[in-house]
Amino acid sequence: MIFKKNRIFTLSFFISILILFSACTSASRKTQWSNSKDLIPSWYSTQIQVGDVIIKNKTLNPMEWYGHCGVVVSKNSIADYPQPFMGYQESYYYNWLHEDNREIIVLRYPKFNAEFKEAFLKNVEATKDQDYWFTLNKKNRDTTYCSKYIWYLYWKTAQDLGYELNIDNNALFAVFPYDFLETDTLEQIYIKNRDTQI
Repeated sequence: MIFKKNRIFTLSFFISILILFSACTSASRKTQWSNSKDLIPSWYSTQIQVGDVIIKNKTLNPMEWYGHCGVVVSKNSIADYPQPFMGYQESYYYNWLHEDNREIIVLRYPKFNAEFKEAFLKNVEATKDQDYWFTLNKKNRDTTYCSKYIWYLYWKTAQDLGYELNIDNNALFAVFPYDFLETDTLEQIYIKNRDTQI
C-alpha cells in the first residue's frame, strides 16, 4: 500500500513538472482534426490499417493534458496503455474511438509494408506485459505509457529490420502524443465524416 502511494506521488510529481514544458506539446504543423462522433462506420473497415496511430486531443483530465494515443493492431482493434496501474488494453476500434467523443487525427507510416507489419505485430505481442510508468528512457523495455509505447513499437521494429526510425520529431527523453504531429515520418490520413471528405 505504501509502495502504491509512493508511486502515485511520484507520478503526480512528474506530471506537475511536465506541465512546465506544456508549450512543447502543442502541434505547429497544419493538421485537420475530426470529431469521432461524426465518423461514418464504413471508414473503419475501408481506411483504417494496422499500424495507424490515432491521436486524441487534450482534455481537462490530468492524465490527458497532453492528449492520448493508441495504435491499430488488427482490422478491428486498437491497443493502448491508458493509465497507471492498468496494463496493455486492446479494444474494439468503435468503442475506443467513441468512448468520449474526442477530436482525433490518424497518422500513418508510409513505409509500413508487409515485412514491417510482420515484425511490428511480433513486437506488439512481445510488449503486452509492460508496466505503465513514466520513464525518461524511451528505449526502456519494461515500463511505458501511451505515446512511448507506440514510439517503442516503431523504433524496435525498425531496429529488427536493420535501420533507425524515430517517429517523435527527435524528442530527447520523453515523447508525448502531440510530438507525433510534428514529425515528417508519419503522414496524416484524411478521413470521412458524415457530411464530407476532409
